[in-house]
Amino acid sequence: MDWKSRLKFDVRSYQEMVVIPMKQISEYNKQLTYLKNNVVKEKEISKALPDIFVVVFQKLRETSEENQIMDCQERFFKDQIDIIHKHTEEKERRYEKLLQEEHAKEIY
Repeated sequence: MDWKSRLKFDVRSYQEMVVIPMKQISEYNKQLTYLKNNVVKEKEISKALPDIFVVVFQKLRETSEENQIMDCQERFFKDQIDIIHKHTEEKERRYEKLLQEEHAKEIY
């Protein structure tokens, strides 16, 4: 073997044994850092979730109570409107009856 072929073998061997594994290790380190950051973020989110749940549940309860109040008010006003309509209809019937009676008196 002459020195050129030996040099080619040594360079190839250095690429395979050192450079490629170093690149792979560097890539693994980047992925590890990314995953560690994600774990930290997930832990922060996990810690915040109970507090968020309490706030959302409180808002839901308040909204539910407000809706119940609105429903009661709506029923009350509808009932009042129905009462007014019934009184109005009754007065109109009485008025019509009086008109008919007056008209009947005029005819006789």
